Amino acid sequence: MLWLLDKATGRRLGPMSDVQNKTRAVQLLQQLGLNEYEAKCFVALTPVRKATAREISSQSDVPRTRVYDATRVLENRGLVEVQHSSPQQFRAVPITEAIGTLEKTYNSRVDELQQQLESVAERAEYQPEPVNEVWALSGQQAITSRSRRLIREAANELIFVVGRGEVEGEILSDLQTSQIDRRVLIGVPTEARKEKLQTRLPDVTVFLSDYEWLNANTTSEDSAAINRMLLADRSSFLIGSSTVDTDSTDEQAVFGRGFNNGLVVIARWLLLSGLAPNKSGWPGTISRPRPANNVETGVSCAIRSGLSVGEVIELVCWTPGCSRRRWPFCW
Repeated sequence: MLWLLDKATGRRLGPMSDVQNKTRAVQLLQQLGLNEYEAKCFVALTPVRKATAREISSQSDVPRTRVYDATRVLENRGLVEVQHSSPQQFRAVPITEAIGTLEKTYNSRVDELQQQLESVAERAEYQPEPVNEVWALSGQQAITSRSRRLIREAANELIFVVGRGEVEGEILSDLQTSQIDRRVLIGVPTEARKEKLQTRLPDVTVFLSDYEWLNANTTSEDSAAINRMLLADRSSFLIGSSTVDTDSTDEQAVFGRGFNNGLVVIARWLLLSGLAPNKSGWPGTISRPRPANNVETGVSCAIRSGLSVGEVIELVCWTPGCSRRRWPFCW
């Protein structure tokens, strides 16, 4: 067993795993509102029936004079009980009770924060929702949060194409509780994943996607793989990707909104081009739309003419408009 030693005194502080657990517990308590000394005192009291200030100081490396200040705060928070003897004795409340107290305090502050932010927003000058916007997102948590919002907000139609990874956790829960009066289509790359997901989501249409560009080419210098693509009501789009040789937590994404937004225009045609038709038409009785404007006409022609995804994106995103001159292969 590995033991951690105090460099100054040579004293054994305890097994390394125990020390790591205590350190992490102190960090989490600080994130929940305790200061360093309060968190260390509470963690020191957790494994013992009771302790004096001297004993707490010895176990937590908190100066003895500061132990009294810290335990007084902990007592007021309902986390520590004090026996007014000589010397004073302190004990932590049961862990389940402490967690309940911390959770109640945390939730109360979150609720208050929501009220304050909503109050600030109500007083702000009205700013209309931008018709067209493009945002970059970084990190799996932020991207998943935006994905869940798209899933919940889609009123008529949601197309969700899964590349790398699985449909799990909160996103799966959102899809399971999706409204029955909208079309939900989920594309997966393999038959095995299709069967698995269809079992878990019997009320949505799961189909085999036919996107040759969806999977990364690990032999090329560009080893990025697409993790997910979502198209909500054909006017909001999110695409997330990460490098092949790392896990998906390093995910990067681009989010676009607006029916005529160049990014969303590309998404509509790229996603609809990969929906394999069945006897009744497109999956979920979805219909391939007619081009709504010159930009969509150009994208449609670009795809049919064999341009790569990157070339189409570059052509639309970096060209401020559309004309016959900009889409020569259409005429």
